[in-house]
Amino acid sequence: MSQKRAAIVLAVGLVVMFTNACVIARILHVNPSDPSAYSSVQEAIDKTSHFDTVVVHPGTYQENIDFRGRAITVTSTDPNDPGVVAGTIIDGGGSNVVTFSHGETAFTKLLGISVRNGAHGIYCDSYDCKPQITNCVVSDNSDDGFFGGLPSLVGCVIRDNRGDGIDSCSESIRQCTITGNRRNGIRNHYGDLTDSTISGNELDGVSCDWAAQVNITGCTISNNGEFGILLRNSGPNAAVAHTIISGNSTDGLSCIGTTAAMTNCTVIGNGENGLIGDNTSKMTVANCIIVWNAEAGISAGATGVVTSRYNNLYGNDEENYVNTDAGQGDIRENPWFAGNGFWEGDVWQDGDYHLLSTLGRWDPAIQGWMTDPIGSPCLDKGDPEMLFGQEPYPHGGRLNLGAYGGTVEASKSEGTKPVCKAYPEMDFNKDCKVDQADLDIFMEQWLVCNLDPNDACWGN
Repeated sequence: MSQKRAAIVLAVGLVVMFTNACVIARILHVNPSDPSAYSSVQEAIDKTSHFDTVVVHPGTYQENIDFRGRAITVTSTDPNDPGVVAGTIIDGGGSNVVTFSHGETAFTKLLGISVRNGAHGIYCDSYDCKPQITNCVVSDNSDDGFFGGLPSLVGCVIRDNRGDGIDSCSESIRQCTITGNRRNGIRNHYGDLTDSTISGNELDGVSCDWAAQVNITGCTISNNGEFGILLRNSGPNAAVAHTIISGNSTDGLSCIGTTAAMTNCTVIGNGENGLIGDNTSKMTVANCIIVWNAEAGISAGATGVVTSRYNNLYGNDEENYVNTDAGQGDIRENPWFAGNGFWEGDVWQDGDYHLLSTLGRWDPAIQGWMTDPIGSPCLDKGDPEMLFGQEPYPHGGRLNLGAYGGTVEASKSEGTKPVCKAYPEMDFNKDCKVDQADLDIFMEQWLVCNLDPNDACWGN
């Protein structure tokens, strides 16, 4: 082969390689009023390749869509604008509105779309389906808002569905609002539930049966028609932390045949017990405020086990403890919240459960700090063996009780001893200061060298 021909072959090969490596994702528009765009969402989906984006312009689309396994994004024109999301609607006409049925991955995304008037709003037919669903509104469906699969849900509103808000979905639910559903807010979730509000559902806020396991952090679960949280024969070591459970019609947390841990929660104003376990349940409860529930604060079955440590139980109508005893560090004091929740007829009105503080209390209304005439007795009363987390300075180097303890919104306190915010770089003895003791440690190691060979230590 001549050098010229070889050069041509090489050049053609490089062009082919470059072309294959630089596939350009396309943007397809759906807009019935634009002749150059597609008129339906499904029509656009069917024309996509992996990593394309379908932009759905505002309007109501009477159809049912199936992603067909494609790694694509279907989005409104601005998924971060609630007005655009409300005006970009897929109406299912009684059938499942959005279907994931071909093992979709996290590369498949639905962003900022309103999904309504179907059987299930969003349906995953197997646990191989793992789409990302962000800033969507799923409402007014005849069955569940979401059903099945392992979707990642962020910033969604799931409301007014005639089944469960979310049923048998696993993986992650974050920053969602789940309200007004005819059955449970969330049923049989296996995964993380974070920074979400589950309220006003006709049955339970969160209900997990038969090996479903949920880890709940930073949520508000209130004003549901039965239990706030029901864990029945659920997976081992279910956990609830930094969560407000308030004003539910029966128990705040009910455990049946379950092992569960509750840490830094506020449980207030529930229609029966704050926490209850049956004869086969095991619960550990620490750093919580459990107050003004209509029956017991903590109730254990005759042979169940509840370990209570460093909690405040106060003003529960029946007794603070039933079939269990106060534990190490428990107190019985008015917690002095910024505002108590209360019942107004059959509707629970939530309060502000930040603790009063003379040095600084976070006020959500003004998004800033304010001070109070008194400090709550729940300041610095958490388990001294646990880290104080992200509590702002000044603090006592010890957790506050309740949902905000250990967080950036923890109320401030005078503290009884200096607290190390971070070790200085040369603090060899870890006493949070660099002084003569650290210099002595440094000098003990001066000119120590462990290079092999040793003559490399002092060579040129």
